[in-house]
Amino acid sequence: LTLQPTVNMRIIIKAEVDNLNEWCIIELQGTISSPISTTLHEMSLGKMNFNNDGRPILTIGNHIITGTKQKLKKPLIVTKKKAIDIDGTKKELKVVAIIKSKIVFKHRPRIVLMNSSPSGNKLRLSQIK
Repeated sequence: LTLQPTVNMRIIIKAEVDNLNEWCIIELQGTISSPISTTLHEMSLGKMNFNNDGRPILTIGNHIITGTKQKLKKPLIVTKKKAIDIDGTKKELKVVAIIKSKIVFKHRPRIVLMNSSPSGNKLRLSQIK
């Protein structure tokens, strides 16, 4: 049995720009599929709006889901795929964005007929609770 010497490698994390973008994770329960394609690559998922109370509302086709915005316990960073090798003992990762919150949609979607109501008045997504 031979032991390999341990190699310490420093990974330097640097912001790509001075002012980092803040992203948000969207968490959905269930499965999303498309009748058009087997993959969802470059397809639009739907539209997301916020109602008057600030709650997120996701519309996918004629389904509507109400969610909640939650702060993450620990923020995450988004980096470029490859680290840049500075020398034999250091690598540098470029940070693209930081993620501090997520929007969770955990309830079952409701079926909604858009732009119509029994009274004939048009509905906006911000009016739906």
